[in-house]
Amino acid sequence: MAKNLLFVQPVLTSYRVPLFDDLAESFDKVTVVAAQAGVDYGVKDKSYKFDLKQISWRRVLGFYNYSLSAYLKLVREHQFVVHFGDFKYLTLYYSLIARLIFGTKVFVHGQGGYKKNSFGKRLAYSALVCLTNGYIAYNEYAANSLKRSLPQFLRSKVSYVNNSLYLKPVDAINKSPNMEIAYIGRLREGSHVEMLAQACKAASLRLNVVGMVSPDEQQRLLQIHHDIIFHGALFDEEQIKSVLKDCLAGAYAGDAGLSVVHYMALGLPVVVHSDIQRHMGPEPAYVIDGVNGVLFQRSNVESLIKSLVQLRDSIDDRNYLSIQALNHFNGSDGSHMGPAFFKLLNQVDVPNV
Repeated sequence: MAKNLLFVQPVLTSYRVPLFDDLAESFDKVTVVAAQAGVDYGVKDKSYKFDLKQISWRRVLGFYNYSLSAYLKLVREHQFVVHFGDFKYLTLYYSLIARLIFGTKVFVHGQGGYKKNSFGKRLAYSALVCLTNGYIAYNEYAANSLKRSLPQFLRSKVSYVNNSLYLKPVDAINKSPNMEIAYIGRLREGSHVEMLAQACKAASLRLNVVGMVSPDEQQRLLQIHHDIIFHGALFDEEQIKSVLKDCLAGAYAGDAGLSVVHYMALGLPVVVHSDIQRHMGPEPAYVIDGVNGVLFQRSNVESLIKSLVQLRDSIDDRNYLSIQALNHFNGSDGSHMGPAFFKLLNQVDVPNV
């Protein structure tokens, strides 16, 4: 029997393409439903190993919608559906309908709602887990947070695949780094690059920014700290390694996500704030203070400066953190996300509850 997978994403991002190509190696057919991403997501026209169904989401009363009939027709051609975990997308509910009508195995992939613990959230996630074949969280932290909010009898339906990036890590850390800090990511609300620039100035460190930055934003940041190099939005692994290989650490002053994983792949200790529930994603949970990175108090520039100075003034400690950061990346799921998904989805179907 053919094993076909439908994977629903809000947009197709460059860092997800290797996962879908990897999944296509395991399944007979993989179809990705997603909207076109902006240029800052780095997706270029190319041939994929998977089938791409590019759609446009329509806004309906606060929800995002796609044709019910077209979606159910598409689902019917697949035995498995993995849908991203956002309650605002009506295709999530259409997937539940498909499970009832066609017997499709439906899984949700997401952060697990770790940021909130209200009664409404617990009720919504309990219903979602109950009505699907399982919830695949972004990592163990997110999975455990979700389990705590669910009734005992539903917790076995929660699993996780470590959210990572398909990157070839550096072979070894740079034991003689320059006095430079790396920042990777889009300059979005909540990234707080201004705060990072202020901290780098106070610690006499150069800041390297890899991400799309407008000329006006560049000027604004240079007024805070004159020693900033803007590399633009880079998506080539070797190019990123080339411009950041000599950095002291990778830092994110605001609410981080997968940038944490990228820093680790580069062999850089990670500097992020300690309020895990305020981060964009659960990936900062990978950072252990004093083991593979340094934590500071959220929105506290003095605490961030102290963390950067600590790394600057103790290269031996910094090198230990770098080694552990690289070891963590090498020991995570990394390029094994595809097989991990395949194994989870092909387990014996969980009985309806």
